[in-house]
Amino acid sequence: MRTEQERQAAELALQQLERDGRLTPEDVLNAAEDPSSPLHGWFDWNDDTAAHKYRLEQARMLIRTITVEITTENRVLKCVRYVRDPKSAGDEQGYVSLPELRRSPDEAAALLVYELERAESILGRAELLVEVLAREAETDPTIQPRLGRLRRGVTKLAKKVRTETQPTA
Repeated sequence: MRTEQERQAAELALQQLERDGRLTPEDVLNAAEDPSSPLHGWFDWNDDTAAHKYRLEQARMLIRTITVEITTENRVLKCVRYVRDPKSAGDEQGYVSLPELRRSPDEAAALLVYELERAESILGRAELLVEVLAREAETDPTIQPRLGRLRRGVTKLAKKVRTETQPTA
């Protein structure tokens, strides 16, 4: 866990790397190579452990690319095969297949809640960005209606999930 002082030092270092307000991972990595840089400690410089972490990220990317066809009452849906395992602790990595998850209504409900929380978080970020960039956003008349449709869609989906996943008495 990083201290607030370390986070602030990294933030300042990143701001100093900006060119016209833009930043690239390559620039960040180049600056972080200097052991005296406040960015240095944010990276794993041991090639063996860094390589292992990178391969884990490649494994995650591979897992996310695999799809499965699921037949519902009305249609055949092509969807990701693996999703975050709702049994995994917040700081733990783990995936479960949709066919397996479909066998456990409680775990399926937990995953749906998790996915909706992610969607709400992303939507909240979009709303915040629209607010921060309000003047700039006014030049595109589609932004507010799209945001409204997304909000209604997420709200409708959340209500449906709550209704369908309520335990029966």
